[in-house]
Amino acid sequence: MNELEAMEQEGIICGYHTLINWDKAGVEKVTALIEVRVTPQRGMGFDKIAERIYNYPEVNSVYLISGGFDLMVTLRGRHFVRFPSLYPISFLPWIRYSAQRQTLF
Repeated sequence: MNELEAMEQEGIICGYHTLINWDKAGVEKVTALIEVRVTPQRGMGFDKIAERIYNYPEVNSVYLISGGFDLMVTLRGRHFVRFPSLYPISFLPWIRYSAQRQTLF
C-alpha cells in the first residue's frame, strides 16, 4: 500500500476535485442568474417585460419572484463566457437595477 492509499483508508484524504477543460468537453456548463428590478409601465405589466427579456437568445427562463427583485433571469453558456447581447437589458427604460451571478457546475 502506498502513502496515498494509506491516507485514504485512514480518512485523511476524503475525496478529490476534478478540473475540467470545458473547451475540450464541448459542453455548456455555466449558468448565469440575473436578478432584475423593474418599474412596470402603463399597459406593459411584468409579463410583457419578461417576454421581451426572454426573447434574447441566451435566456433559458424568466421567473417572477418576490423580495428585493422582481424577475430572475437564467442563462446558460460555455465556461466563463460573457453574454454580450444581454448588455442592452440594463439600458431598457423600465429596468431599475440588475445583479448578475454565475454558477459553475
